[in-house]
Amino acid sequence: MNILDYALALDVGTGDVTSNALFSKNQRTKAAVIARDSGVLAGVEEAKYVFARCGAKAKLLKKDGTRIKKGDKIITVTGPARAVLKGERTALNILSRMSGIATETSKLARYCIVAATRKTAPGLALLDKKAVEIGGGISHRLGLWDMTLIKDTHLDSMKMPRRKAIREALKKAKPPVEIEVANKAEALLAASLGADIVMLDNFSPANAKATVKELNKNYPDVCIELSGGINEKNIREFAKAGADYVSLGALTHTVKPLDFSMKIEN
Repeated sequence: MNILDYALALDVGTGDVTSNALFSKNQRTKAAVIARDSGVLAGVEEAKYVFARCGAKAKLLKKDGTRIKKGDKIITVTGPARAVLKGERTALNILSRMSGIATETSKLARYCIVAATRKTAPGLALLDKKAVEIGGGISHRLGLWDMTLIKDTHLDSMKMPRRKAIREALKKAKPPVEIEVANKAEALLAASLGADIVMLDNFSPANAKATVKELNKNYPDVCIELSGGINEKNIREFAKAGADYVSLGALTHTVKPLDFSMKIEN
């Protein structure tokens, strides 16, 4: 079962008792999904899928990535009233979350390349990451399986001095390898030992800028990521450091959803 089917199943449960009581199987209706906020639209294909699984037909009036404004009509839905109403909340929830993520990403992507982290809602990583890409960001890794990322928790668990742990970890890891570092000395060491990507974690903007400059001078082929405590308020300062990209949990873990509603048209 995919995440959309699972989300729908959780909402419907054993059946929509309200709609089943009020409408016959053959009673039809037409509805429109309306934006109640402005922003970047994401999730229309997913919403269409949900309505289809319920037995309704959705016509998309706007595409993912479109900048929408309050009052815009996004989707029209036709079919049995039971089917249209059954899919309403699940479809709107998906549109709201994905559009909120795409909107926030589009704001921050004006300053630098921004990447999503794995700080997503449980089970929603694929939808969250897709929304980031629609908003103009990049996914980073989807999960533990698709890239080696040596974090501070890995290094601490090795129970040896940090510099030695970095050396040992880079010897054992399968490339390409990214390693999280806490200061300039660790960043230079990781780069010298063959790290493909160096993540400067919880650096100040000034320290990040100085470290990026040193890495670019001595290890120009190493990709540099900034992460930790970066948000809409301070991203402009971090962008000036000149890293290859900035990763932000704020794109997905504290997103403000866009509001949508469904109105019956006949």
